[in-house]
Amino acid sequence: MSSKHRRGLPKKRPDPKAQQDIAADLPELEPVDAADLPTLEPVADDLPVLEPLEAADDGPVRVDAKAVEANFHVTLTVTIAAMPKEQVADAVVAPLRRAAQAEGVRHKRVLVRFTGDAIVGSAAKTRVAELMRELKPLVAVVRRGYGDETVFEGALPTVDVNVRSEGDTVHVDVATGATEACDLTTALTKHLPRIAASRGKGYVFAFRGAAAGTDVHDQIAAVLHDAGAVRATVDGKLLFDRELTDRITVAPAGRDVVVGIDPAADDGTTLWALASVLPLHAGAIGGKSVTVRPARPLSAAVVAACVESCRHAGATRVVLAAADGDRIVWPPLLERTDGAAVTLRVDAGGRERAALLAAFRHEAAAHRGATDGRDVVVDWPAGTTVDGELETFCRDELGALLRPKTLACTVAGAQREPMLPDPASLTTSGDQLTLRLDTEAGKPVELQRAVDRRLASLRDRFRGASVRVQVAGAAPVSRTLLKALYDGIAAAGARRLEVDDHGTVDVLLPPFLNVTKVGDEIRIEAAADARGADQVTRALQRELAADAIPAGATVVVQPSPAAEAIVATAIARGAGKVVLGGPAPVVVHPPLFGKPEKTGLSRRLPVTPGGDAAMVERQVERELPTVLASLGGMMTATIHVDWPGAEATSPAVVRLVQGLVGKKAAKVLLDAGGKPVQLHPPLPGAAPIAPVVVPPPAPAPVAAPVAPSPAAPVAPSAPAASVPAADDLPTLEPEVPEPSAPAGPLVTLLGQKDTATPPLRLVGVEVGTDAAHLQRVEAELQALRPRLEGTAVLLVLRRAGADVPVRREDELVAALRRHCAGVAAATLVFRGPDAAGRPFFQVTHSAVAGLAAGAAIADPRPR
Repeated sequence: MSSKHRRGLPKKRPDPKAQQDIAADLPELEPVDAADLPTLEPVADDLPVLEPLEAADDGPVRVDAKAVEANFHVTLTVTIAAMPKEQVADAVVAPLRRAAQAEGVRHKRVLVRFTGDAIVGSAAKTRVAELMRELKPLVAVVRRGYGDETVFEGALPTVDVNVRSEGDTVHVDVATGATEACDLTTALTKHLPRIAASRGKGYVFAFRGAAAGTDVHDQIAAVLHDAGAVRATVDGKLLFDRELTDRITVAPAGRDVVVGIDPAADDGTTLWALASVLPLHAGAIGGKSVTVRPARPLSAAVVAACVESCRHAGATRVVLAAADGDRIVWPPLLERTDGAAVTLRVDAGGRERAALLAAFRHEAAAHRGATDGRDVVVDWPAGTTVDGELETFCRDELGALLRPKTLACTVAGAQREPMLPDPASLTTSGDQLTLRLDTEAGKPVELQRAVDRRLASLRDRFRGASVRVQVAGAAPVSRTLLKALYDGIAAAGARRLEVDDHGTVDVLLPPFLNVTKVGDEIRIEAAADARGADQVTRALQRELAADAIPAGATVVVQPSPAAEAIVATAIARGAGKVVLGGPAPVVVHPPLFGKPEKTGLSRRLPVTPGGDAAMVERQVERELPTVLASLGGMMTATIHVDWPGAEATSPAVVRLVQGLVGKKAAKVLLDAGGKPVQLHPPLPGAAPIAPVVVPPPAPAPVAAPVAPSPAAPVAPSAPAASVPAADDLPTLEPEVPEPSAPAGPLVTLLGQKDTATPPLRLVGVEVGTDAAHLQRVEAELQALRPRLEGTAVLLVLRRAGADVPVRREDELVAALRRHCAGVAAATLVFRGPDAAGRPFFQVTHSAVAGLAAGAAIADPRPR
């Protein structure tokens, strides 16, 4: 480290007793007779003769800067021989530039004085003005026989300086503004004397704008140090610290040396102090064993820096004193060789087993950068017995210390024994058995044999047990290996089998669904088993295969927590009719109510009854909350209920009208096939229909239909009738409906690509930040969740079908990011065109390797 900031550091000298000890150790030199000294031959004749450099030939123009006139910092006298007037301007520029740059005219008062026989016209003056604008003097004046002509006026660079004191620390905030970095020293010159007035304090400088360079650091350090400051930092970089350098002591201890270290709160300042003090004592350290005695435990970085400084000074050994005993930190225990695999050769150096392992633990961190993610071989000394203690040390400790891809042990280069990863290790937690399958432990054939042997040894332990197979390692696992593993565990009689593939948990045993065929009906019943939403989705995809439900079939789903997800999957598989069974079965597909049609303030609600009156009543009760949500605000709307054959007094119709009246519909008309009948407000003489409060729609199901194959077209979004709206919540109902509110869904799946890794989903979201809009968006996103899980979601805000680039984050964007962060593997937001006019998406969150948050990705949509 440079010593330019070490002003005032103590020049430590040995005390008189130490001087006597040193003098006693010095050898006594014999005098040398001058006659014995060799005579050197002269070599002058052999030296080459250097040719003098010729001055640059400026032709008829000469520029002299020796004579400086008053009121100017630089005077450039330009002497021009006789030449045509029109050639003067071109002849002057080059020699004048060289002379001006040599004199450093930046921010100085400059006089350009013309003499000689040539006529200096306006063109030459103009060229001088252009040159001075480039070189930026404070002022430039041309004298050519017409009096002084000012051709350029600049200004000294300035910075805004804010100084505030907090206890023993003075904070200096410097805003550089338009001032360039090269001009900061000039701009700071007038401020530093005032800043340095607080003697005995620490200074913290922070620059906003142009970054302070080394010249600025040197300028600040020189002024503050000379003014008696205790310490100074610039943008976190320590320039000097008087108190810290006193914390490093070097003292003799017999024939050894003791280095005392009282570390600072952070390693950076301690490292700076070590680099400042220890080189001053290199003579005392050379050839000695050095004991480092810290006042408090030192970090690995500080120990490494101390060892390096002592080694560079010529120390024979470095010992670190600690509360649990002294240990040798240099020469090192480990010698590393980098190749196809990283080899760590162990040199015991007289250490016993306990001290050897302790030294290994301390030195391993220094090699972590080289071993991280690599194949590593630990070569123990000849005669070492790789026993249970070493095996436990390698597997339980070195894996964490070195973070290798694989780890093997050898003894004197032979007897290679792999330690990590363990191909199939079993752990027990209560009644849960976890079999960890490491795909990087060997080649597939080797791994297959290892798994077969492990299954054979564990067969009895699997019977009646709950088993989890945890897949680990970056290498892909073969399907043959997984099938053999699953079949072996199932054949052993496991009660429950889960597969954890890098965090994605699937439950294979017991089966989730019981599917039976009774006549023309397919009956599906879910097992009463603890499965999460994601696991339910995967079980449905696996157990309800594409051919499990014939097209147009009637499916009866028995009630269960997953019934809604099973219903949605059955519909996606092409079922013609889906009934939710139980004591009061209800047809859920096809729905009773169709998608509302909105025209101005008139809304048409189509109804398609397909069962007996009791079934229709149950359908009304089930679908009514969602229907009311899809209709939006109705305070000024006329609702036309298109219900063929309906009776105005039937319980189903009355229930529907009660819900509409409860939502404050302005008018309700029933069109049963003839002339529409007004049901609300009641006609004169008719009894009014009492309103009822309809609860909001139920939350979205825990699972949804399986996404279509990549070759299939993108499925449209769910109709508005299936999407809950915010005005179903009494506190969020607007007084007047928004005229611009979209009639259709707010969230639309615009495109997908399942062949990408991860799969891509392009999702369009209608813009809006009011509470009702956000409620609807979140509800529709929840319904779309199964199709977004584990994918990269590309979010595009839209207004009337047009893209709306996101330039700042509002409530809608924050809600979208919050929702997708817990569902998708990555979230990207459409930002619009970049500076070159290219549309792009920006990654806002990512759990995908190689797709970093903040990265810009080109718009993948065709143009």
